[in-house]
Amino acid sequence: MDAVNPEYLIPGILDPSAPGNRPWILPGNMVADRYPIFTGSIYHGSAQLYFALPWMMLFDAGVGSLRLVQGLVGVGILALLALFVARSTLGYTRWVAASAALLLALDPSFVMSLRTQAYSCLFPLPLLLGSLLLTDGRESRPSTWRLLAGGTLYGLSVFSYFIYAFFAPVVLWWIFRGTSRGEPWLRRAIVWLVGAAIGYAPFFAGLLLLRDNLGSWDALVGWLLNHGERMKVMGESSGAIEHLRAVLTDFGSVITGDWPHRMILQFHDGRAVGVIKAVTLAGVPILALALALRRTADARRSIGPPLLLTIVFLAVASLFGERLDGHHYTALQPLLYAAFGIAVATLIGSASGTPASAPKAGRWSLRAAIAFASVSIVACANAFDLTRFHVDLRASGGAQLYSDAIDRFAADMQQNDPDATVYLPDWGFVMPIMFMTRARLAQFEWVDPMRMRRELCEGKPQVVVFSRTGNGEKFHFIADLAGREPGPITTWTQRDGTPVFESMRLSPRECSTLHEDEQFGTAAAEASSASIEVSPSSVYTCSFLSPSIATVRWDAGGESGEEFDVWIGVESRPLKPWTQGAAHDERTTGQWAQAGMRFVLVDPRTKKEIVGARIQSLGCPVPESNTPS
Repeated sequence: MDAVNPEYLIPGILDPSAPGNRPWILPGNMVADRYPIFTGSIYHGSAQLYFALPWMMLFDAGVGSLRLVQGLVGVGILALLALFVARSTLGYTRWVAASAALLLALDPSFVMSLRTQAYSCLFPLPLLLGSLLLTDGRESRPSTWRLLAGGTLYGLSVFSYFIYAFFAPVVLWWIFRGTSRGEPWLRRAIVWLVGAAIGYAPFFAGLLLLRDNLGSWDALVGWLLNHGERMKVMGESSGAIEHLRAVLTDFGSVITGDWPHRMILQFHDGRAVGVIKAVTLAGVPILALALALRRTADARRSIGPPLLLTIVFLAVASLFGERLDGHHYTALQPLLYAAFGIAVATLIGSASGTPASAPKAGRWSLRAAIAFASVSIVACANAFDLTRFHVDLRASGGAQLYSDAIDRFAADMQQNDPDATVYLPDWGFVMPIMFMTRARLAQFEWVDPMRMRRELCEGKPQVVVFSRTGNGEKFHFIADLAGREPGPITTWTQRDGTPVFESMRLSPRECSTLHEDEQFGTAAAEASSASIEVSPSSVYTCSFLSPSIATVRWDAGGESGEEFDVWIGVESRPLKPWTQGAAHDERTTGQWAQAGMRFVLVDPRTKKEIVGARIQSLGCPVPESNTPS
């Protein structure tokens, strides 16, 4: 799946001429036609990509290098987390706090998240932790350089993944806590904000490249609004209760281990154990905080920050509701372990002393027993869950898109069909296959029948992939559009024999002529002597078919003028200028013409619409239920 996003772009960076180098990035966001700033969406920057790039240049762009990079990020999170909790306590208890927090390393949810799409959400966490360590304003004022560096790290974390902006209120409080009256807090704020702007600068650079590609600021604003509308940023439901329920459900599924298990194995037998662990991780910090309210301010200040980071994140996430998914909440799991570690240390001693500082030895013994029991529960739950996970993983080898089925398919294509073109319209195939084949296999994320016809006549095999099984109707339909009989269908399974996807191979053959049919005729509209034609006039609405390349021919007839504009529009959206030409002329679109698109001939002087034609839609004749969203 997109567990290798955006690292899948690295083979194309290393070899830009590779036939499979078709990066999924935002328009114009390639520096020197090679290095992306934004990747597939505006909310996900490329910092993760450039962290991995030097390692893959050194060790080759393969799975081994990917695991090395993911492991380094995991080690970085653990090291900075231990340092963070150790600095939040005093005396011998800091080692207790660090040890309890490092139980995270045994949590299969954390280990698995580093190998799923959740890795992109965990990657910025070392940047956030580094920022907090540099800018803690509790004991002394951070220096200018520490504020600047801390702000830069935080800005870079938000650029890496937008969810880190959710932490902003707590990060600002963290900087200014302990500030006494009369201190130059404004100067401190300005320095930190300058650093944050530096770290976030790639975002603005990406917008400038996007603006240059689109041609104007108005076009950029329109694109951003449309982009946000298509992404459904605030989710489908409008009720606050529904949003909160979605947030708590997804957060709970991460902390109990249910989400990562289902991603990799499709099931989770240890859910009950996961619930006990989750209750312990959340309950012990709350208990310790309640006890700290009756004791020292230092204890409250130690336990509070990681809990506050978690609570504020969840509060902001509730604005997005079901638009966020489980992987977004994996960033909170290490913070919960930080709060747990500090809480255990607080229960054993205190944030400012030794066991002797407790009011009564009996109470200290009770707190120590609670701390020991909670550590034992979390450690045993992690050991049980981790053992079960490895047993299940060995049995299945991973499930669906997290199995080795894609690996075997990519290896087979490289060995037996290196000259083939592969079409991968279902989500989750393009990125791993591009990475596994080092972008040396020509591939497209849509099925293009006209390309298939042409390349079959040129001697290139064509391979189409669809998820799961029962895709016979789709394969027959595509073979018919490509002018061939259906080829053999291969079912690719995971280790335990469960089908994951199917592929169909069309063999090349000699053709008497090379031509690209105008599939479904020509749409023409006439008004007086002016006319405009669009070929093809109709396209299928199947989501797995690529948009069409259309040829637009027009004749201004008796209209005066030497040049005329052609504007385009989709459905009810306003028309926008597309191209310009003579009174009698033609143009070819890119591969973006679609059903419902209008082409209108316009007088450039008066903006009068002279004549127009529309591409009609043909319903998809085959079911698309197997196509993942």
